[in-house]
Amino acid sequence: MLALVAAAVVAGAEPLWRQEFEGQVPGERPQSWGVGWGDSGDDLLLVSNLRAASGSRSWLLDRTAQNAVTMCGYSTRFVNVAAGWLNLSVSFLVQGKDLNVRLGLEVRGANPGDRLVAVGLNGGAVSFSTPDGKSTAALGEYDEDRWHRVRLWLPTAAGGQEYAVALLERRGRDGWEPAGPAGRIPARVPASGYGTLMPCTWPGKRGYLLFLDDLTVDPAERPPG
Repeated sequence: MLALVAAAVVAGAEPLWRQEFEGQVPGERPQSWGVGWGDSGDDLLLVSNLRAASGSRSWLLDRTAQNAVTMCGYSTRFVNVAAGWLNLSVSFLVQGKDLNVRLGLEVRGANPGDRLVAVGLNGGAVSFSTPDGKSTAALGEYDEDRWHRVRLWLPTAAGGQEYAVALLERRGRDGWEPAGPAGRIPARVPASGYGTLMPCTWPGKRGYLLFLDDLTVDPAERPPG
């Protein structure tokens, strides 16, 4: 299996790791996803056929229940990259008023307690920050009901980097286009290796739908800039 994945990457046909939700059943929980911590309350985590960045399926967090005031981290695992840069890409779409939306897309180590960096969505603004919030970079703003993509360049064990870079893009007529400047913050390589991706909700913030699609990981030579 590993040999087949490696061959596909060399041929340029597929990324090293991908989740795109095609072939999964709408209304069921996405494969390889679970609750990492907290209480999901009345949230619904489903495969959806309502919206998709590509194909006909996506990941959907439905947080529209009126009493969904809990805080929760949903999680999935992605592959480690040991050299160069790890390039993680996630497409997302938000339906709901800006004032209702506050959440984070956290990147953690293979040990999910090892928090590394987070992309935050808060009132229409998108930011890139360290777990303690001491270093933050503004990435731009997202538009409701429009597909966006966040791309992260993360340090690796053999790369020797001490920072990470993020870029927010939005889908235009001719494909993906920058929605703001690239953001750079201090970052470290997890002792356990990568990785866990964990969308985390905020208590009391409800009344929105979050769609994710085309989650990919690839090795990269360098970030933009």
